[in-house]
Amino acid sequence: MEEPKPEDFGLTSDLIKKFEDIEKENGKPPYAGGVQVIAMFFFLLVGGLSGDEIIRIFSLLLWAIFAAVFYFYCKIIAKNRMNRFPDSYGRFKSKKYDFIHQRNRLNEEKIRVEKETQKLQREESRKTFEYWTTIDPYKFESEIALLFQKNGFSASATKGSGDGGVDIELQIRSKKGVVQCKRQKTKVSPGVARDLYGTMIAGGYDFGFVVCPAGFSNQTFEFVKGKKIRLIGLKRIVEMANQDSPLIFLNFD
Repeated sequence: MEEPKPEDFGLTSDLIKKFEDIEKENGKPPYAGGVQVIAMFFFLLVGGLSGDEIIRIFSLLLWAIFAAVFYFYCKIIAKNRMNRFPDSYGRFKSKKYDFIHQRNRLNEEKIRVEKETQKLQREESRKTFEYWTTIDPYKFESEIALLFQKNGFSASATKGSGDGGVDIELQIRSKKGVVQCKRQKTKVSPGVARDLYGTMIAGGYDFGFVVCPAGFSNQTFEFVKGKKIRLIGLKRIVEMANQDSPLIFLNFD
């Protein structure tokens, strides 16, 4: 849809601007407001300079009468000025409104599609090993915390150094847990799981998770057997990001 041009309606740009300026003033003469203000100050000045109470009241009454008459006079002028707009201007305005409305609707649709595309791209990137092993370590921890929140946990990432091996603290119902995040490209060794287990005992945590997109060594799987520690690799991370129902592997009940 092409933007309508004044020439298509037998008008000019200057004439369109003139009509638009008249409409902005609601058809009133451009000097209307100034005349009312000047008249008000004149009558107030006359009344103020007079020491006679009757003259003061009479001045205010004259100003009120003048304001009312001038108001209706401007209304009549406005109506006449608006009535002098040619029909072609009305048709131009209608076409211009339709054009702007359609353009805004198309822009909104474009923005919506772009947002949906970006969302799908983010979701697809979260399924890749490269994404989870190349993002900033602190962003990795905050993203994992969000995934736990999405799955029903209260999760808060710790502030980095001095965290005692605790990257994320979890709470679900009356139980509290701890998460150790490893954003690395090699499988996690059992030492990490042993450190986490010690942290759980020392801190009185009910359960723990080790999260690493690269996976875990066989010895690490052996160590966590019988303990309330779960190992979350790339496949599980993606499941947490795309879950539509409670995930069994996150449940310790």
